[in-house]
Amino acid sequence: MGGAVSAGEDNDDLIDNLKEAQYIRTERVEQAFRAIDRGDYYLEGYRDNAYKDLAWKHGNIHLSAPCIYSEVMEALKLQPGLSFLNLGSGTGYLSTMVGLILGPFGINHGIELHSDVVEYAKEKLESFIKNSDSFDKFEFCEPAFVVGNCLEIASDSHQYDRIYCGAGVQKDHENYMKILLKVGGILVMPIEDQLTQILRTGQNTWENKNILAVSFAPLIQPNRNDNSKRDTVGLPPSSPGPSRGTLTSMHSPTRSILVKGATEWVPPPYMGRGFYFSYFLIPKKGRGHRPILNLQLLNIFIRKSKFCMGHWYPLSPVSATGPGLQISAWRMSTSMLTFTWPTRNFSIST
Repeated sequence: MGGAVSAGEDNDDLIDNLKEAQYIRTERVEQAFRAIDRGDYYLEGYRDNAYKDLAWKHGNIHLSAPCIYSEVMEALKLQPGLSFLNLGSGTGYLSTMVGLILGPFGINHGIELHSDVVEYAKEKLESFIKNSDSFDKFEFCEPAFVVGNCLEIASDSHQYDRIYCGAGVQKDHENYMKILLKVGGILVMPIEDQLTQILRTGQNTWENKNILAVSFAPLIQPNRNDNSKRDTVGLPPSSPGPSRGTLTSMHSPTRSILVKGATEWVPPPYMGRGFYFSYFLIPKKGRGHRPILNLQLLNIFIRKSKFCMGHWYPLSPVSATGPGLQISAWRMSTSMLTFTWPTRNFSIST
């Protein structure tokens, strides 16, 4: 599927062609596409095809054609702060673009059947965070990926504002997909060879709109030959905030906080009190500082800058004002970041 627009010389050229052909129609979607180089999601040796309007597959790794992703992004009508579920999240390319629009208070989850593809997606996500010049231009909602069959989601899972399914959905699974959607939400999925936008208008009412004729491989059915009880897929937590948390490594001064070992930790007095409205200042490229609004973004900044934990020492308590905990962060020099936490001061150095 694809071939609707001319091939580009590079990512920007491809986006120009998608705009000219009216596949990309809004500025928000255009910015997300330009921020993430499609070629970065290809294996070495295959990048020459990255800017053609064609799907690409190698083993379990798959990317849909750019015209398909464009129509999906436009049909989802994404807004900051929404929750998003990607069924068949693959390389994470689409989820990462979505995260640039959802911003720091959104929720961004993906389910992928193949564990090797999830690892590939995580590697590409880390590369984008640490190496992309465009990353600093956005407040990012980092995707969280889980391994599993999207037809085996736990029955008590939360609902989402926006859902995309990247594989062909049989008619008898249509209602299963719909119940994952909040009232007022939008589901985009290929069904009966049509990319379809479904708007949930009420508890039991829906509006369907065909977007584009497509040909998708069907969803892989759960293995029903095994008489043992199947494991259901548990989705990540539904509350916004740090996917890998603040810094549990804070009590181990020499431990790296570059991704591994960091999990969510909120001081008990502040649980359920709007904690994610914490306030930070981090240096901008060039001059000055810019605020970030939650610990997830502080973690991303620290990982991107390749900082690791230094020493800590007692400090007078930091006061909490309003519903959220106030925390400041800044660079003391080109190689040092310090920030405060109640009763402690932490120094993080390269």
